[in-house]
Amino acid sequence: MSHHVQKVTAFGLPIEDRPGALCKVTCDLKAHDTNLKALWAWAEEEGQAQVMFVPERPEQVSGCGCETCCAAEPRAVLWIEGEDKAGALGENLQKIAAQEINIQAVMAGALEGKYGAILVFADEATLEAAAKALGACCA
Repeated sequence: MSHHVQKVTAFGLPIEDRPGALCKVTCDLKAHDTNLKALWAWAEEEGQAQVMFVPERPEQVSGCGCETCCAAEPRAVLWIEGEDKAGALGENLQKIAAQEINIQAVMAGALEGKYGAILVFADEATLEAAAKALGACCA
């Protein structure tokens, strides 16, 4: 199945699990004209949550100086795009599983006949092994 895989920079950010916390993050990013390719957030233990986001231009996040961006930790993730068909993501996950590579987290969605997925791994070596399993060049 045809797909495109690339390594991109995502940012992880711990936030309080309270009304408006995620809104503050997105407002801070907007204030720096940071356009996002993806964002997902989830609650963790009592009172804590996590946000991960993939900006189109990671350099905008790294040096802006605001409280939100300065607290965000960069990490490499795999970005997969392809035609939205039944089993499209599963075929890619099978290739990774066949190499006994563990994925820490997945965020996926589809729109207008295309799907996109972000795969998070424990470390760079695991990410590179997964990219190789998918036949990707991670320049």
